Amino acid sequence: MNLKEIIITSIIASILALITGIILVHYEKRIDTSQDTAQTVVSTAPSSHQPSTPVPKPPTTDHPLSRRLKALEIPNPSITVTLWFNNPEQTQFSTAEKITLYYQIKEIAPTSPCARECYFTLFNLSPTGKLSILLKNEPIEPDNIEEKRLRLESGQEYFKAIITSQPITSWLSFLNSDITEPSQHKTLLATYQLSVIKRAP
Repeated sequence: MNLKEIIITSIIASILALITGIILVHYEKRIDTSQDTAQTVVSTAPSSHQPSTPVPKPPTTDHPLSRRLKALEIPNPSITVTLWFNNPEQTQFSTAEKITLYYQIKEIAPTSPCARECYFTLFNLSPTGKLSILLKNEPIEPDNIEEKRLRLESGQEYFKAIITSQPITSWLSFLNSDITEPSQHKTLLATYQLSVIKRAP
């Protein structure tokens, strides 16, 4: 191989090495660019976690004692009891109003067991479903109109008045007993229920 051929071979080898180097560098840059793009896509892609759909709350149901209280009626009562707030027939109020409860019993039969005195108890079922006793075993005489100041919550409230011939020591035990027994019929004399609504002005 003469000098001319050696120079040409060296030049060709140098050119091939240069081309190979350029290809390798370009390929590496392309790989780096594609990795960066992939990372960017991963970091900016929306999360696969979807917000959970709110679980609907089950409808509010009355406590068994509340249902028992609402269903309590006295067949063929010998007296009647009525109650109202502020004015008879008014069942809707503003939260700005002052509320006064009025209640009264009247005898139907001359032989009424309330010839002298009966006892008035008032249950309340609040808008949130809380059952409470607002008045317990209040003495009341026939035809007298009694009054009490009460505070009502915003929303619909349920009231149940019960007249008894004697004070009830434990209403929880009494309502959980068999009210259909003849002995209970002698104690329970009359009932009255009323629902009212109080709204913001």
